[in-house]
Formats: sequence, C-alpha cells, structure tokens
Amino acid sequence: MNTVHQKTIKLIDIVPTKMISSRDIVATFLSIIKKYSKHSIVLDFSKIQFISRSAAHEILRLKSKYQNIVLENASSEVAGILRTVAASMAFPKDTTSKFKPKKTTLKALLEY
Repeated sequence: MNTVHQKTIKLIDIVPTKMISSRDIVATFLSIIKKYSKHSIVLDFSKIQFISRSAAHEILRLKSKYQNIVLENASSEVAGILRTVAASMAFPKDTTSKFKPKKTTLKALLEY
C-alpha cells in the first residue's frame, strides 16, 4: 500500500503580515515545497487577508508545476483574486491585432 503523507504549510507562519504582496514572498515557499515534494502539500491561507495579483499568479504557477499542492482556507477576498488570476491564466488576452485597415486617401473617403 502506497501511503502519501500530507504536509500543511500555514502561510501566516511564513509571511510577516497578513498579506502576501509579492512574488518574492512566494519564492520563500518554494524551498519548503521542494523539501516536501513527495508529500501532499496543503497551503493553508487561514488568517491571510490579502494577496496581490502577482503573488497569486506565482502561487498558481507553483500549483501547476507541483501537482501535489492544495490550497485551503482562503477568505472570500483571497479566493476571489486566485479565481480571477486563474481565469486570466487559462484564457490570456489576445494581443494580436485583427483590425488591418487598407490605406486610403481623404479624396476616396469623401467620394464614398
């Protein structure tokens, strides 16, 4: 029988405030995640009141890289940012321009 151990990481014990405001802060989680890479990892957002878009993006990138990560206990505000960022990652903006006007002259426009 293959038993998978679970490691819960309380983010409030890692961040100095109740905010995860940058990618740099998320980078500090990486060493812990790597240490427990054979475990099921729970990132516990209890008491975290704010997460920036960039930090949310970095956490979701880690979650996609390390399939064993689960996010739990996020407040409605934090969960909302995570959902918004996840949606933008799943459906990125199309930055290619589809409008390609033909060159014309003022005279041609006035004749129309």
